[in-house]
Amino acid sequence: MPAYKHESFVVSALQSVFDQDYPNVELIVVDDASPDNTASAIGLWAGRSAVAARFRGMSFVSNGSNSGAHASINRGCAMAAGRYIAVLNSDDLFHPSRLSRLVDRLISREGGLAFSRVVPIDDDGRLMSPVALPRELTGVFHLADQVYANSIDPAQDLLRANFAISTGNFVFHRDLYDAVGPFCDLKYCHDWDFILRASLLADPIYVPEDLYFYRIHSSNSFSQLAGVASLETRVVRGRYQAAALAARHRAGGA
Repeated sequence: MPAYKHESFVVSALQSVFDQDYPNVELIVVDDASPDNTASAIGLWAGRSAVAARFRGMSFVSNGSNSGAHASINRGCAMAAGRYIAVLNSDDLFHPSRLSRLVDRLISREGGLAFSRVVPIDDDGRLMSPVALPRELTGVFHLADQVYANSIDPAQDLLRANFAISTGNFVFHRDLYDAVGPFCDLKYCHDWDFILRASLLADPIYVPEDLYFYRIHSSNSFSQLAGVASLETRVVRGRYQAAALAARHRAGGA
């Protein structure tokens, strides 16, 4: 869990990991030098005796300075000992069966990365109507079912838009992360960049179940970083197209 400036939400996010019906979980939290009381809230929650008993391992570290979500995720991935890695944003929530459902799908299909349908919620955790979503998200939410029902090329579908919505919706195999490489230094599109690069190695698996709850509030990254979105979108598309071309050349040469 990369955590930053979410003192009002982080305990709920942590509790949603605690409540997973998947038994064998290692929890790693990386606070990105939050200027509010996020780190204190994490520390109080993590200090409970029930937390130590619940998890196979529990680690809480803080970055020395604000380094960005990508750096916090990469630090957590480097620390993780498990075969599968899941990411959760510190303001979002997991469904109690999320990990068991997605890991089961990855195992049964020998997949490298899976994601689920995303459900938008408000500050208080209430479900949000599609008409209440910010403009930046209206063309992405609620479309994954339609897109993947008859998908022929999942990578090309993802190139149109990031239907996974967020890094918090990713569950992936350790070997895939090692092959793809770390999340890149992009403020807005590091999630989209990663899943596109991953799609060159393994088709992402979409699970059409309500297993990830994405909180919409005033400090969401998409609302704060809209100014860099257009530039990073071009960067991500260019990187993907270059990588795809290189992969085709390697395949042709073989």
